[in-house]
Formats: sequence, structure tokens, C-alpha cells
Amino acid sequence: MKKIAQLAVVAFVMLAGSNILAAGDAGAGKGSFGTCAACHGGKGEGNQAMNAPRLAGQEAWYILSSLQRFKSGARGAKDPIAMSMVPMAKMLSDKQMEDVSAYIATL
Repeated sequence: MKKIAQLAVVAFVMLAGSNILAAGDAGAGKGSFGTCAACHGGKGEGNQAMNAPRLAGQEAWYILSSLQRFKSGARGAKDPIAMSMVPMAKMLSDKQMEDVSAYIATL
């Protein structure tokens, strides 16, 4: 029984680190991504000239967490480059953040 519980925990951790547990709708997030693409590129490749990092290849949970932290002001307050993300994140509803995070995870 103990081995089954351990395997269940390992399986959950592996799933939590993947996009399988992403709550957002990637199809809906594609529309919201247009705003992101202006700086981060149409394929999330990033734009060094704009100091916009690559988003492609990031997990949905990381993008969502970052957007939530930008929106709350917990991230970007002491970094003038990152500060430009605060108004962008504030434009998104919680649902839009979940959706765009799910879409970015497909890039």
C-alpha cells in the first residue's frame, strides 16, 4: 500500500510539472496572445531589442504564475524593464491569464 501511495505522489508531481494540468483553454488564449506577440513575437520567440524574453517552451503554470505576480505588483516593481509587464497583466482577467498561459505552453 505504501508503494502505491508513493507512486501516486510521483505521478502527481510529474503531471503537475507538465501542461496536462493546465486549466486554461489554449484555443481561447490564442486570441489574447496578440497583445503578447507585439513584444514577445508571434511564436513567443522573444525580442532582444525590446527586452522581451522568449515565452515559447515555458510551462503554463510558470506563465500563469508570472502574470498573476505582475498583476498583483509582486513582480516588476523594482525592475524597470519588467515593470512594463504590469499594465499588460492588469488588462487580462483571471480566465484570460489561464487561457493565454495554456496557449503559450503550446508554442
